[in-house]
Formats: sequence, structure tokens, C-alpha cells
Amino acid sequence: AFLLFFGFVIIMKYLGFVIASLIFLPALMWILGPKTAKSLIPISLTSIAITSVIYIGFTKCLNVFLPSGSLF
Repeated sequence: AFLLFFGFVIIMKYLGFVIASLIFLPALMWILGPKTAKSLIPISLTSIAITSVIYIGFTKCLNVFLPSGSLF
């Protein structure tokens, strides 16, 4: 999990917060949670919801800019 988080920080520099989070969160949930095909839908929906709430909360409510990435 620590190596995955370290990779998230590095990837966020290039891809931005949204895309890096949509890669990091499902990967972390897959590592720490049940590894069944049935768990893929809740993992995907939860990752999208968490990323959306954090992005909207920080950018719209708190006026904090999240990393946009250097590739986009």
C-alpha cells in the first residue's frame, strides 16, 4: 500500500489529481479488499464517487486548486 501511494504521488504530477485518483483508489481497494469479480462494480462506483466529492469539495467549495498534471 505504501508503494502504491508513492506511485500515486508521482503519477499525480503527470496525470493530475482526477486521473491519478481514478487509478489509485481502485488499485488500493483491490489490494486491501476482497479479490472477486463481484467486487469490481462497487470498487469502481466508490472510486468515482470519492474522487468526485473530493474534487468538487476542494475546487468549488474551498477554492483550492488540485494538481492538473503536466501531460494534459
